Amino acid sequence: MSVSWIEYKGKKILFSDYEGCKTSEEMISILHQEADILKNQIGKTLVMANYEKSFGSVEYMKEIKEIGNEVLKEKIEKTATLGITGVKEAFFKSYVFFTKQKSIRLFPDKISAMEWLISEE
Repeated sequence: MSVSWIEYKGKKILFSDYEGCKTSEEMISILHQEADILKNQIGKTLVMANYEKSFGSVEYMKEIKEIGNEVLKEKIEKTATLGITGVKEAFFKSYVFFTKQKSIRLFPDKISAMEWLISEE
């Protein structure tokens, strides 16, 4: 549960790891860490978010929609997400619809996510 930079094939990717988060507060804390880092970036950033074994909540969705429109949409080039299944997929679709983000996709594993992030697609 943290936010860190990783490098893949010479490209920097901001990795937001929500894995194991059990509460809305933990999820929102990581979201705010990500937003704070993005606010200080010049240009757009590649982001990968891991939601495996995490807890989705209405509070987190409210916060990500707000931050999504204020910060994320302006600062993110592409977002690859991991671990979005079941109920979390409904939350994900709601977020994409609300923020109208086009360059966000779901992936089954980190390698395919990172390959898409660094691609020209």
